[in-house]
Amino acid sequence: MDKNIVKIINEVISEYDFLGNDKYLKEEENSLLLKNEDFQKQFISDILTRKTDKIKIKIFDSQITGDFNNLSNDENQINIYYVLNVDYNYDQSKEPVSFYLKFTGNNISTSKNISQGQNNDWLNYINWNDVQVSLLDPNGVNVEFKSFKKSSQKIQELFIREFLDECT
Repeated sequence: MDKNIVKIINEVISEYDFLGNDKYLKEEENSLLLKNEDFQKQFISDILTRKTDKIKIKIFDSQITGDFNNLSNDENQINIYYVLNVDYNYDQSKEPVSFYLKFTGNNISTSKNISQGQNNDWLNYINWNDVQVSLLDPNGVNVEFKSFKKSSQKIQELFIREFLDECT
């Protein structure tokens, strides 16, 4: 056989991932990175400092429920289920890391500001401490969000508000 043909065949074979190892190794690397507390801290910091050039966010699923017609000035409650698909460019020399952020809460305490004679009422208080935040890998598997849990209550509230203020 001609040496050039053998060389071309070997090049094509070497580029093909027969066992699917490349995909598995990439998923494993992504999973380890998501569990890394320094990665998590940097993500929280980039969100709070609004480094939008590093983060792309798409709404994956969103539900906010409650009896909005019967809200009064008194305290009421809403339910939130809000899932975001995040592409985070943690390291400029590598591909962005993909994951999900999930915000959930049942019976979140709220109060409503009622404008007399106008139909533009809004929620003026939401107890952000009632909202739980979860970090999930691209397969939907929960990853412990240690850095978020270890952060101060104020940092947690700011982080949650950064995502949920606009939708509530």
